[in-house]
Amino acid sequence: MDYLKPIQKELKKQIASVPKIVADLIIINSPNIIRQVRSRWLIGESVLGGFIGEYSNSEMGQDYKAYKMSINPKARGHVDLTLTGALGEGMTVEQKTQESFLIYSTDKKYDEIGSKYGFEEFGLTDLEWHEMKEEMILVVLDHVVNRAYALL
Repeated sequence: MDYLKPIQKELKKQIASVPKIVADLIIINSPNIIRQVRSRWLIGESVLGGFIGEYSNSEMGQDYKAYKMSINPKARGHVDLTLTGALGEGMTVEQKTQESFLIYSTDKKYDEIGSKYGFEEFGLTDLEWHEMKEEMILVVLDHVVNRAYALL
């Protein structure tokens, strides 16, 4: 009797399900993804490193900077994308295809802010994405291996 055939068959089945498992994990973790983006905004950090932006050196720009510093000193005078909180509260993670996702805000300022500072500001940093991938790999491996070993 070939004892490995059922295990190989189950492994192939489980491996074929990996893209769906990963997509499900991204959607399940969307509140964490959004929380990471919003936390970075709060301190004025850009997804690309450095700061999201600077306020104008005009008198009005500097007055606004002082106002923003008074309500959010954590950003240390840099652009923080958090004036009312509506932009972050409207954030969502949407699956576009099996392999692509879009992080955006339903807030009316989304297009304006994205055009001005870059739509990438609504995403994860390379490090955040790397850490998330590592966690997902562990979950997927655990799932696949447990399903295959269930046959033993």
